[in-house]
Amino acid sequence: MDERRLAEFKEGLKEVVANRGYIPDQESYNLFQKIVPWPATEVCLTNPNGQLLLRYRDDQWWKGWHIIGGFIRAHERLADACRRHLAGDGVGVSFDLIDECAFIQKWMPGEHPFGFPISIGCVCVTMEDVPETDVLLWTDEPVETEVTHHYNFQRQFFRWWKQNGAQALAKNS
Repeated sequence: MDERRLAEFKEGLKEVVANRGYIPDQESYNLFQKIVPWPATEVCLTNPNGQLLLRYRDDQWWKGWHIIGGFIRAHERLADACRRHLAGDGVGVSFDLIDECAFIQKWMPGEHPFGFPISIGCVCVTMEDVPETDVLLWTDEPVETEVTHHYNFQRQFFRWWKQNGAQALAKNS
């Protein structure tokens, strides 16, 4: 990259930083994710019985039952990212974030359609009723899905819940 293009690149990065990490267009956002590991939250929304809420997707990137989640914005708290992703999937409930890092998984080349995220399993408990629909499912065991990591995230959540769930609920009561 010549000096002029490097200077333009630096100016563009400064603008992104000044805008608190906001990248103004999808193409630039997608390119950035191909070179920088980006944190993502996997929102393990559970009820007091330890059931996990899954969302069904059937689009160009994801097929099957998945834990709700997505990328974390710069300067965003984990609880706020969890709230934003739940609301984006039609689940606008209040919850307590009881573990900010129940598991962590780095995606490798070819495993994710957008780049190389670092998934952080956030356990959130709600006391509110979230009814099942054709795209929302409460489960007390892992459900097979085409995306191997999402099946493994479910397994890791249930392992975490078995070891820590009762104690975490008691602490947050």
